[in-house]
Amino acid sequence: MDYSLKGAQKYIVWRDAEMNAFVVGNFDVKSATVSVTLPRSGTWYDALTGESVDIPSTGYSISLDAGEYRFLVDKGTPSGIEDETMKDNSPVVIYNDKIEYLNSDTPRMISIYDLSGSTIIHKANTHTLHIGNLPKGIYIVRVKTGDKVIARKFIR
Repeated sequence: MDYSLKGAQKYIVWRDAEMNAFVVGNFDVKSATVSVTLPRSGTWYDALTGESVDIPSTGYSISLDAGEYRFLVDKGTPSGIEDETMKDNSPVVIYNDKIEYLNSDTPRMISIYDLSGSTIIHKANTHTLHIGNLPKGIYIVRVKTGDKVIARKFIR
């Protein structure tokens, strides 16, 4: 992870073999340019709107209005994270108070992330993760088994 949280223009870049992401923001009262070095060039997706963005080089600069920010990911559907239940009858079921992994093999890890990428809950070797105490919001659950990762967005 690479980041700069000093000053009025801030960024965070996450690098991972499965998906890269970055957030840039202008917390100033006037327009400004934010520059960041990305892990790769090419097509990225706005995680909030689903729009594709072509980034021609790893040295990326963007002009942002006061208070404006961008959150982009480089893989998945244009909405950012693929919802695998629509694709392959995912064994991950999200209830109001818990998340269950229904396959017989025990997942190595179940993790919950907020949209900023911060880990909220991280639990190993379990089929059930209790989420009843999570504040209302939008989250991503990631279940890692031996050779597969399932990621789903959910609203609490």
